[in-house]
Amino acid sequence: MILYLLVFALSTYAFYCASKLPNSIFKYILIFIGILIPSLLAAFRDLDVGIDVLNYVEPTWYNIKHSHSLHEYLLNNINTEPIYLLLNYIVALFTDDIHIFFFIHMALLLIIATMVAYKINKGAFLWYFTIVFLLYLYNNSLSMMRQSIAILIGMYASIFLLEKKILKFYILVLIAFWAHSSAIFLCLLHPLLNIIIKFQNKKLLLTFIIISATIALNLLYNSMLIYFIDSGILSLKYTNYIDQEGFSSHKIDLLLIFLMIIIIFHYKNIKWSEYFNFTLFFLIVSFCITTMGSIVEVANRLAYYFIMPSFISACFITNVPSKRNNLLLSIVGLLLFRYIYLANTTNIVDTIPYSSKILGI
Repeated sequence: MILYLLVFALSTYAFYCASKLPNSIFKYILIFIGILIPSLLAAFRDLDVGIDVLNYVEPTWYNIKHSHSLHEYLLNNINTEPIYLLLNYIVALFTDDIHIFFFIHMALLLIIATMVAYKINKGAFLWYFTIVFLLYLYNNSLSMMRQSIAILIGMYASIFLLEKKILKFYILVLIAFWAHSSAIFLCLLHPLLNIIIKFQNKKLLLTFIIISATIALNLLYNSMLIYFIDSGILSLKYTNYIDQEGFSSHKIDLLLIFLMIIIIFHYKNIKWSEYFNFTLFFLIVSFCITTMGSIVEVANRLAYYFIMPSFISACFITNVPSKRNNLLLSIVGLLLFRYIYLANTTNIVDTIPYSSKILGI
C-alpha cells in the first residue's frame, strides 16, 4: 500500500505544479512526469497483480501471436469488446512484451483524466482529477482493464451532457460501449438528467422515485439480466453475474457516497444550482445501485458510471474559490480514507501486495 500511495503523491504533486504554470514546455514536462510515474508502476507489475490479468488480459494478449490477421484475431475473440482488442493489436505490432501494453493502457487512462481536467476548466483541476482517479480507480484498473477504459471515456462524455451537447455525449457513449459493454448504462445519464431538471423543485418526490426504483431493481435484477443476455445487449459471459454473491467492499462505498452527500450540502451556494442537483441525485443513484453490492459484485462496477460524473459536477457546486478548494480537498480526504480502509481489509482485486520481478520486489 505504501508504494502505491507514494506513487500517487508524486504523480499528484507533478500535476499540481503543472496546474500552477502557464502553457510552457515546463508545464507539459510535469504533466508527462505525472502520467509516467503511475504508468511505470502498472507496467512493471507481475502478472498476478490484478485478478483479471490471468483470467483474460494475458490470454487475449498472447492470442494475437496465433492470429494471422486482425480479422482472424477479432473472430477468435468475438465476445471481447473491439476497442480493447484493437488496443492490444496495435501495441502488439511493435512489441511482444505485455508489460509495455500495461504501460500504454495506464497512460491512456491518465491522458483521458487529464483531458477531463482541461475540458472543464483549462487544467485548473489537474491535481484533483488525478488523485480522484488514482485513489478511486487505479488499483481496480490494474484488473478490470477493459471497463476502466469505458469508465474514463464515460467520465469525459458526461462533460458534454452537462454542456447540453447530447450528440457528442452519445458518440462517446458508443465508443465507451465498444470498450466495455457495461457502458450501455451510460445511456441512463441523459434521461436521468432530464428527470432531475424536471423535478428539481420536487426533490423529495424524486428521491422517493429513485429509492423505489432501487428496490424494484433489487427484486427484478436476475430477470432483467437474463433479458439483456437473451436479447444480445449483453454477452453470454454475464451469466456469471446471475445469483452471484455480493462484494465485500460495497459498505465502505456506501459510507463514501453518504458522506459526500453531506459535504456537498455543507459547501453549496445558497441558491441550488443545476450542478448541485446533478451531483446530489447522481450520488443518490450511485448509493442506490451500490446497495445491490450485497447481492451482486457487478453493482459496484455499474455505480462507477454514475459516481464519476459527480466528481466532475462537484467542482461547480460553489463559485467561491476557498469553499471550492475545501470541498475538493474533503472529497479527496474521503477517497484517501476509503483507499486505506480497503488496502487494510482487502487485497483490492489482488493488487495488494504489489509484486514485481522486474523491480525485484
